[in-house]
Amino acid sequence: MRPLDFEDVEVRSPSGASLLGPVSFRVEPGTTLALCGATGAGKSLVIELACGLRRPDAGRVRLGDREVSAIPPTRRGIGLLTQDAALYDHLGVEDNIRFGLDGPDPVRVERAATIADCRELLDPGRGRAARLSGGERRRVALAKAIAPDPECVVLDEPLAGLDPVVRQAVRARLGAWLRVRRGIGLVSVHDFADATALADTILVLERGTVLQLGASEALVDRPDSAAVAMRMYEPPGCRVAGRLEAGRLRVAGQHVPTDRPVPGEGPVEVFIPPYTARLSGPEDGGWRVEGVERTPGGIELLVVPAGPEGGGRESMLRVRPEGASIPEPGQSVRLDWTAEERFIFPGDPTG
Repeated sequence: MRPLDFEDVEVRSPSGASLLGPVSFRVEPGTTLALCGATGAGKSLVIELACGLRRPDAGRVRLGDREVSAIPPTRRGIGLLTQDAALYDHLGVEDNIRFGLDGPDPVRVERAATIADCRELLDPGRGRAARLSGGERRRVALAKAIAPDPECVVLDEPLAGLDPVVRQAVRARLGAWLRVRRGIGLVSVHDFADATALADTILVLERGTVLQLGASEALVDRPDSAAVAMRMYEPPGCRVAGRLEAGRLRVAGQHVPTDRPVPGEGPVEVFIPPYTARLSGPEDGGWRVEGVERTPGGIELLVVPAGPEGGGRESMLRVRPEGASIPEPGQSVRLDWTAEERFIFPGDPTG
């Protein structure tokens, strides 16, 4: 089994603008690395480089002692799931899954279909793959990628487009399978929960730049930035500008408690987890109601700072109101802080 190495890899646009990198990491045999980030973070570029579908503009991508792009495709030993869930539409489901196998091998087909939660689609009466829905195609394409148990499994958004119940089942089974393999895995995901369920190590990307690389425990306990902390919570938390004043944190005109005294003065970037504040009253308190949602847990408000630091999609904080009075969108409110968990980072995100 060979490790996968990215060595100072960079990708640039035709105009010379940086699209990715420099990126360096190693995936050892028997481990899986998750690429975590929003759309446009650079995850698919890393996937293409790992498979040899793209050459880097700088640096090297090696599988063992050879550059991936120099290995003939049939000898790379890579099982790939692409975002478009490519299948052979003229074939049935079972024929698609066993396409990369030596012979029929019903045991491997059944195992892969179980992991991908598509066993019911093996029925020949379902017809050709062209008749599958989008979610069904994704599950069959996943089974097709993992059925040969290749040396290197590369999965681009394997859980995208699946309904919540199916997604939960596929994530659990796929994560268990990845953790017992001798080969290596490279998986791109949006959500931190998916990353921790599927991988040993997580690489957080934003706009082609590596924000942090490490075990999930390290990222949770010691995020390097508010951008990393934003990937960890579902529902998301709030990323806003703040200011340190004599060791106290001020956000949206209010002093906010912290779990310890914070040295220094001046602008900082603050990440606040969801549900760590409650509505104290409808009076002007520096926050504005952006939306009201009814959830299984009751009514929830999305509030943003009323000043110039508010209004962006990352500045929304989710709170649960208490009492019968529910403010309307656009109304100013005051918050009381019910917990002291904060992440405070140097810098001024507003520039």
